[in-house]
Amino acid sequence: MCGGGARAAFRSTGVRVARSSKSAEQKTASVVRMRPPRKSPMCGKPATQQYYPFDSKRCADADLANWLGGSYRIAGDPVSPTELPTDDE
Repeated sequence: MCGGGARAAFRSTGVRVARSSKSAEQKTASVVRMRPPRKSPMCGKPATQQYYPFDSKRCADADLANWLGGSYRIAGDPVSPTELPTDDE
């Protein structure tokens, strides 16, 4: 926590919310961006805070489907079953 009357709360989205310790009538909050806005890696539209780093649930689900389908795998030489490590090793 910061010293004095101000507190800062950090979120995983990179947004810092500054709050003051004024009376209930005078309380204000301001949002300060900690990093520049990014585009969705799937469609290129600006990312939203709710689905970061994507712009929508559709793009997030499409990316997850690519991961589960193996689209992001790194190609390598085929390995025969005899070359795979066993539980004994």
